[in-house]
Amino acid sequence: MELEGDQLRLKQILINMTKNALKFTRDGIIWIFVGFDAATQTLHVHVRDSGKGIRQEEMSTLFTQFGKLRRTAEENSEGIGMGLLICQNLVRENGGTIEVHSDGEDKGSCFAFTMKMKSVKKDAKKAPAALKAPPKAAPKAPPKAAPKAPAPAGPKVKQPPVETVQAK
Repeated sequence: MELEGDQLRLKQILINMTKNALKFTRDGIIWIFVGFDAATQTLHVHVRDSGKGIRQEEMSTLFTQFGKLRRTAEENSEGIGMGLLICQNLVRENGGTIEVHSDGEDKGSCFAFTMKMKSVKKDAKKAPAALKAPPKAAPKAPPKAAPKAPAPAGPKVKQPPVETVQAK
């Protein structure tokens, strides 16, 4: 299945949220979950990390202009605090929602958003020219064989037999 929608904005949102997860997860794990609900034509994305986390009282500043958290500003001077506000606007422009969840400081966070997308069937006849097979050309002469490397010195080791298993 292929999805049709605002690919540029989707990429911009994913890059921003992934960068945020990387900035605030010095040691730990970042997960990105993606799902598509065909019935509602909605893409669901969750970017979850095991990093710094967000205090409950900090939540209200996240999606505001210059909404950088003071607690993390000293150790992370990158950015001016506009990324999440921009993401929120882009998500809303594409018929979606955005939300954040965290169990508190040093307990990680999860940013989730939805976007309206359309599922389309891939049609090989409509493939872009760059994806079509190039025209057949006359076969080229085979490359010259590379010179053989000398056999390693020392005793020969007998290789175990290779067994091929075929799936039924």
